[in-house]
Amino acid sequence: MKLTPTLRQDLKNFLKARLVDQSVMAQVYAPYMLSTDEVKQIQSKYEILKGAQVTAHVDPTLLAGFVVEVGSKRIDCSLKSRLNTIFV
Repeated sequence: MKLTPTLRQDLKNFLKARLVDQSVMAQVYAPYMLSTDEVKQIQSKYEILKGAQVTAHVDPTLLAGFVVEVGSKRIDCSLKSRLNTIFV
């Protein structure tokens, strides 16, 4: 099948629109509700969070620090995980 220039451009436009619509969702868990500034600091620190929609959640099982989840990726910067690695 041969693509005409018009069909090729229409396909490019369609794919660009689809990619823009798929925004990245991220969750940040902390022992208390993070302020907007704290979420922005975390977002600026990790490249994976650039341009992502970040939602903050409270996880009372965390002692300190935070956990970031983006899709199947998890960044665990919590004291709970550090203590688990020491005592396990």
